[in-house]
Amino acid sequence: MSKAFNIATNLGAYQSAFDSSGDLTAPNITADSVTTNSVTTDSVTTDSISAANNVNVGNINVSSSNHTWTLKGIDAPIGDSQTGTTPDTTDNDSGQLAIYNGATKLWGITEGGLVQNPNAPAFLAFLTSNYLSVTDNTTEIIPFNDVINDNMSSYDTATYKFTAPIDGLYYFTSTVSVVGGDVNDDTMFWGIYKNSSTYIKCIDNWRYQTGSTGLEYVSTVASVVECSAGDYIDIRYNGIQTAVITVRGSYSWFSGFLIG
Repeated sequence: MSKAFNIATNLGAYQSAFDSSGDLTAPNITADSVTTNSVTTDSVTTDSISAANNVNVGNINVSSSNHTWTLKGIDAPIGDSQTGTTPDTTDNDSGQLAIYNGATKLWGITEGGLVQNPNAPAFLAFLTSNYLSVTDNTTEIIPFNDVINDNMSSYDTATYKFTAPIDGLYYFTSTVSVVGGDVNDDTMFWGIYKNSSTYIKCIDNWRYQTGSTGLEYVSTVASVVECSAGDYIDIRYNGIQTAVITVRGSYSWFSGFLIG
């Protein structure tokens, strides 16, 4: 490109390219070595052109074969859910550069660089009641049968599985509280399973306490998992040399979210 196109000095020559509504309607504008034939201007509304060579535009629509996204600036005041406490997060003047699909906001970034991604998959499932293991040496899915959060409806409370809605790296973690056992050393293998295969596994060992109902044990597993859309994740365990082991409800949970 041999020369830069200076809008301020060429404004008079090209202002006829804008109609009365401010839309750029000319099919071709050539200025020195810059030709705008390859720019589709139907979806760009020009609000103003300043002498400082800045072009202020309204909404910009970007289309693929099947969808259209709208890029626009919005007013987005920030409140404070804990009024009267410190720190005060209120910012009534805050705005965002945002991307929409129709009326649905997909993404936004504030003037301070804070990013919102409302539809990033995330969930938190838990066990509503105690769950008793059935057979030694048998791998079972821990039935986390209720959710506190599940913004994309990606976790199934009937199958106890999370299904990835899009390719990406995900973070999963689970904590279980178990109680029970016998006079032998009791061992539990458990962990994160991807598509019914072990992804990462823990081993926990404890011994029954004489005169009690058994030792309560708490264990946590966590991992980053690369998933393709349609892959499913669940939590499974396998008890060895045990009597009855109970996974305690309300104290055991399974959570995950998309990293990117």
